[in-house]
Amino acid sequence: MNYNRRLVCLCGTLPILKISWTNDNFGRRFLDCSHYVSSFRNPCKFFDWYDPEFSNQVNTMILGLLKKTNKQEKQLKCRRMLKLILGISLICNVILFFYLVCR
Repeated sequence: MNYNRRLVCLCGTLPILKISWTNDNFGRRFLDCSHYVSSFRNPCKFFDWYDPEFSNQVNTMILGLLKKTNKQEKQLKCRRMLKLILGISLICNVILFFYLVCR
């Protein structure tokens, strides 16, 4: 594909550059019509890959890094939640302590 030329899709509009999030083509960019399957009567079917296909090794590496990143984000979210719960618990204990002492 010659990336320097200006593409026009089948319905005459400029295609939009998007990124695939599927496991098979994760991170691979493609051109898609803004009317692609959006109109139930006469959808535009323009679709063209912008990037060349990744090798299996690259796909495996990208998916592995994504899983690792997602796992770390999940752990970070759990730590933040635990800090919030501990903070609220501490505040409740201080209030209870002062309530019992000042009675």
